[in-house]
Amino acid sequence: TVQNDIRETSGNLDDENKHYILREKDGFINIYYINENEEEILYRVTDISTSYLGEEDIKELKEGIEVKGLQNLNQLLEDFE
Repeated sequence: TVQNDIRETSGNLDDENKHYILREKDGFINIYYINENEEEILYRVTDISTSYLGEEDIKELKEGIEVKGLQNLNQLLEDFE
């Protein structure tokens, strides 16, 4: 499936050196990773709704929140939950 291909492709990179971007799409937070060509590739669609977030968080998500490393990504997602 596409999701498995995404995981496999992103799994080829060292987790702590991956760059991710969180963006709001259709009322939820989507996670993208930046590949070696500086392209944003969909990594995961979360079930975290933006309807409960503050104005500042929503503004930042619309611009894209960059985070480096899987551990930092997971921490940021926990903050939004």
